[in-house]
Amino acid sequence: MPYVDVDRAIVAGASYGGYMVNWIAGQPLGKRFKAIISHDGIFSMYNMLSADATETLIDDLQGTLWDKKENWDRHDPAQYTQNWSTPMLVIHSDGDYRCPITEGLAVYNVCQLRGIESRFLNFPDENHWVLKHENSLQWNMTVLGWANKYAHVKGKVELKPPLSDPKSRASRKKSKCISKIGAS
Repeated sequence: MPYVDVDRAIVAGASYGGYMVNWIAGQPLGKRFKAIISHDGIFSMYNMLSADATETLIDDLQGTLWDKKENWDRHDPAQYTQNWSTPMLVIHSDGDYRCPITEGLAVYNVCQLRGIESRFLNFPDENHWVLKHENSLQWNMTVLGWANKYAHVKGKVELKPPLSDPKSRASRKKSKCISKIGAS
């Protein structure tokens, strides 16, 4: 597609789209993007047995984990983490029962363990959607800042420094949202 500027392309997804970008990160297509934005996405199909939509999951994967394990593995982003290398912004809220917070933390932790530039943005007081005005502003500024940084867009919204370390429970309680960039 000659009309697509692949030198500045990023990919973003939320909910099912977040799952898809987590899966794409482990595929050859994932390396074609300059950055990934994953909002409330699934990291492990197995872990989703703890969420509130198990019947849908079993329908989508055409059977249970014990009957159709090959389907679960083929569609599981966690099975492809050895291929992850694209910088990733991970956004997840504590009150998300569709995709529990542990899914976002797992994505972020894999990025950190692999030395992939990454940031975790957390909203302790939101659920699957970021609805509060201040949080929505923070979400938009962070997403646009991340996208602009990797798409090399100058003079627009710039990525602000992280507020605190996402692994610190104390800082999670003090902040409306937290973030961290870079590999530890």
